Amino acid sequence: MQADGRTVVCHNGVELAAAWADASVDTALLPGDVLVQDEDWAGYALPVIRSTNLTILGTAGRMPTLDFNYVEKKAMLTNGTTLTLRRVVVLGTQDSVFVRDVDLDLLWPLPAGQQAVLWLDGGAIVTPICKPLSEAWPPGVPGGVNVYEFPVPLPPTCDPGAASPLDRCYLWSYRCVDVVTLGSEVTANGTAMPTGYVVGGHP
Repeated sequence: MQADGRTVVCHNGVELAAAWADASVDTALLPGDVLVQDEDWAGYALPVIRSTNLTILGTAGRMPTLDFNYVEKKAMLTNGTTLTLRRVVVLGTQDSVFVRDVDLDLLWPLPAGQQAVLWLDGGAIVTPICKPLSEAWPPGVPGGVNVYEFPVPLPPTCDPGAASPLDRCYLWSYRCVDVVTLGSEVTANGTAMPTGYVVGGHP
């Protein structure tokens, strides 16, 4: 991991976990694809609590993938902080089949009454299920109306084996012009419980 002030370059999940654990780092640059694994967080007291904002920024000409690999409950943001995922294709966020389950499995829920932001900026996300477009902008969050572009143009050729998820065709895809929802996770009895994260994004 090469450091330059409060910016670091991360080539793998170990370096990304180290960046998360270092409150002096505010930007983690991804020059290539990164796969997060359970063992990346070995040696840390869990959850690794993040008390300052962090931006994870893809720097490759073609957006790199950031695969969270369905890794669960390793990290947590503190009240008032923001995790921004910029210019990355996000994979493996949730091992869930519930449309009401909106979150990142990696993150622990916040204590009641606290709130943090998970923001996708100029990137893409691939999920195992299709999220409905009918959800309203949550009350109490600045803004107004969720805006989508649907359908979006297909790639020139649909290659299911392409190196980049951006070159594949999907049953359901849309562009988030300005979208915000409240994070939740579904319990074993099917109840959606708030996690304290405001989840949103725009191009």
